[in-house]
Amino acid sequence: MLLTFIIIFVSSALWPKLPHLSLLIIGTIALILLCVIKHRSHNCLSAISLGALLGFVWAGFTGHMYISWQIDPQLHNQNLVIEGRVSSVVMTNDEPEDASSQGDPSAIRFNIRLTRAGKSALYTYPKVRLAWYRPSFTPKQGQSLRLLINMRAPNGLANPHSFNYQTWLVSRNIVATGYVLDSPTNKVIKSEVSLRQWGIDELRNIGLSNDAWLQALSFGFRALLTDDDWSLMQASGTAHLFAISGLHVGIVFSYVLFAVAKPLGFLLTVVTRWQSNYAMLTGIIACSACVLYAYLAGFEVPVLRALFALVLWTYLSITQSHWRLSSIILSLLATFFVLFPYAILGVSFWFSFIAVFSIWLFVWRFWPKKTLSRFETFKWGIYLQIWLSFITLPLTFYVFGQVPIFALFANLVLVPWVSIVLVPICVLGTLALLLSLPASIYQTCFYLADAAMNFTLWVMQLTHTLNSDAKQVAASLYDQFFVRGIVAPDAFVSVLLISSILLMLSVLLPFWRGKYWVLSAAMLCLITLHFTDGAYDKSSNGVSRARLAVFDVGQGSASLFEFTDSENEAKLWLFDTGGSYRTGFSMAQSVIVPFIDSELGPKRNIDHLFISHLDNDHAGGINFLLQARRVVKLSSPQHRCSLSTFTPPSTLPNNIKVEVLWPLKPRLGDINADSCVLMLHVNRTRILFAGDIEHQQEQALLELYDTRNKLSADILIAPHHGSRTSSSKPFVTAVSPSIVVFTAAKPNRWGFPDEHVLKRYQKLGTAVLQTGKHGFIEFDLSQKTLEYKSYREHHYPRWYFKAPM
Repeated sequence: MLLTFIIIFVSSALWPKLPHLSLLIIGTIALILLCVIKHRSHNCLSAISLGALLGFVWAGFTGHMYISWQIDPQLHNQNLVIEGRVSSVVMTNDEPEDASSQGDPSAIRFNIRLTRAGKSALYTYPKVRLAWYRPSFTPKQGQSLRLLINMRAPNGLANPHSFNYQTWLVSRNIVATGYVLDSPTNKVIKSEVSLRQWGIDELRNIGLSNDAWLQALSFGFRALLTDDDWSLMQASGTAHLFAISGLHVGIVFSYVLFAVAKPLGFLLTVVTRWQSNYAMLTGIIACSACVLYAYLAGFEVPVLRALFALVLWTYLSITQSHWRLSSIILSLLATFFVLFPYAILGVSFWFSFIAVFSIWLFVWRFWPKKTLSRFETFKWGIYLQIWLSFITLPLTFYVFGQVPIFALFANLVLVPWVSIVLVPICVLGTLALLLSLPASIYQTCFYLADAAMNFTLWVMQLTHTLNSDAKQVAASLYDQFFVRGIVAPDAFVSVLLISSILLMLSVLLPFWRGKYWVLSAAMLCLITLHFTDGAYDKSSNGVSRARLAVFDVGQGSASLFEFTDSENEAKLWLFDTGGSYRTGFSMAQSVIVPFIDSELGPKRNIDHLFISHLDNDHAGGINFLLQARRVVKLSSPQHRCSLSTFTPPSTLPNNIKVEVLWPLKPRLGDINADSCVLMLHVNRTRILFAGDIEHQQEQALLELYDTRNKLSADILIAPHHGSRTSSSKPFVTAVSPSIVVFTAAKPNRWGFPDEHVLKRYQKLGTAVLQTGKHGFIEFDLSQKTLEYKSYREHHYPRWYFKAPM
């Protein structure tokens, strides 16, 4: 029953839409009838059906609950006075978010539980994530505030191989995002801060050299860690050591249990002579300490998972109950899904699930039948760490895009170091701080932890250096296999997954003659399936493969054209780069390069970069791309991208042609009127890139080309993101596109695309797409019919994408 409940409930993370409420009501009635049948019959089939139906009903109801908690759409995108209680520690602008919160390095972010929105009192206390640029005061966790904000539905960029902000929001039950506006009405209503916030502030005042790391270990507060710190953790495979999770809660539980066991036993024996509830009292004290530790860590989901496990283990120990390990894991998972149904959308859940499941399998297969010596216990722990490192490789590569080769070395050294030395010192310091002991006591603890952290960072840095050296040594082989197309790049994760599964089988399956030969042959056959004669072979209809990808880069534009030239070499053309921000964040770094690396292999050159004009939303990623990639040729209104100066590449195949229609001669490119307008011909499909031209430039194009029907296009990247100052009626009629793509965020402050502009295209029967609504859009130009696939509708359709939209 529990197993089928878990399977069906987890599958809801992949549902493209939610079941209708009437179907859920019918399911609830059937569930009641099944309960009666199971109570009378006790057969296996009824238990399986009951679990599956329960998982379906619970997943459906929790999905509808999330939708019902959405704030009234009429309150979106307008200035609104709200009241609420700050529920998170204030974050600096360092953790990954969507583009809307990356524009200002002085921005802070925090979650707030709303109690009032406008004139309406809210009784469900919806959670909203706010950004505040140049704040007039710093909010604190626990404070009640009155703020003037602008709020919108939970949304984010939607591109393959990039951080999915909207999924992240849903996994944390955040129903809206927004930003705080400057106003004299912004003020603190109640100034009391939470205990966690007070502890973080006090620790920050000590002035430690490794303050950011100790904040993470003591309070689970990682917002002070820089991008370099995150890169160091990823390269060394030690990010799990600095996020308070099951490991840390287990450490606290073990040390508290060890500390109170003998004193409590002596007290009960000598003073009270009452020993019957000795185990219960020690368990309650240890669990209470873990609850306090979980509170200081902000009751994050990984901490609560570990806390539930320890409470269950304590209960079983006190009552001397004997459950099978599989029953314990299934009970914990089912309980967790009931209490935190949206957590299955978060990456941390799957990391923890795979780790726990792997440990369970290892324990089930290799649990010693005799008492081990200290040396044997240490050796068994090393084997377990090696096992975990290999099993979690595919997920590590999928999330971080890299395989930390020497992570095993770092973990073998740092897991015992952090467990035995660093975490206990931090916990003692935190305890002394919270008990208001003399400052010298807790400061001494944190100074010791600061010194211990220096050794930790040295090991991490050494691992990072070893990884860098290993990557340089393997670079030539890596390029041979990926860049030259011998192995499809998107198969790398599959190869890792296959290898991990076969490794698991080789370890878990009992020995028989020829076992390793059979598994090796299976691995070789499965991996060979991912070999190809070239990443850019001919399509099924005999036409050279060609693909156009339009990225969702918020309020900006970026498109990638991928094709093979006359010499049968793969080529990449990039049209605009999206924006960049003062924090250093850019769409080229977070969207474009990850897509190229994952789909086409790392270190791929950009053969031609076309920049329509120099506005940030079109050209903000130039500097990053010039540093991170070799750009063979760059064309902009200043150079090459004008009618009088553009020369098409000589190696273009007969079925591909590119023309520059505007400007007539080189321009500075710093205004919309200078935008480079391109017409791309691919296999009888015409794509018009209109940049940010407006009515005057559209009229000039009509006078130049309309008599020759040269503006007609099948796909139009709409001028100026669909503003009212563009897409004039004569221009729209002359182009008459089958599909128009508006590269505009949803929502955006300018209201793009304009309602009147939309109607002009719709009257012609043009299919209207918007990157902010549909996400990443892909056109396969090697097909005879013009079709598209979008991220939200085809690549990654999920119910929570559609509901808030």
